[in-house]
Amino acid sequence: MFKKNILVIFSLSFMYGCASAPEQPVSTRALVATTAEIDYRTLPSSYTNLLSSPKTTDVQIGNFTASIGDLYFSAAGYPCRKLKFQSDTAAQINLNVACQRKAGSNWSITRPVLANDTQVWIIENN
Repeated sequence: MFKKNILVIFSLSFMYGCASAPEQPVSTRALVATTAEIDYRTLPSSYTNLLSSPKTTDVQIGNFTASIGDLYFSAAGYPCRKLKFQSDTAAQINLNVACQRKAGSNWSITRPVLANDTQVWIIENN
């Protein structure tokens, strides 16, 4: 009789454990402190044809020589180009990436991926 009671209690406990859903944990703090906003800086429309062309070239822009790299596609599917700016007065080289977010729209320089990257902003007064 004792073994039968133990077997019934064990069977009922096993069925109750399998039939009930486990308690879901609730987070007390956010996984990400802040949501990063994408920081695109739109280039003047005069550069759209130059960046949309498949050829690589060097262009003089103000006090900088800009080397336009090969056309490639980002992970999001946007056409992008690597831009390398070298100042005529300094030996420093700045790397940027420009992407075109919509076909036919202006190209935009993306923010640096690494915290210590520096960028050159191209601004035209219209």
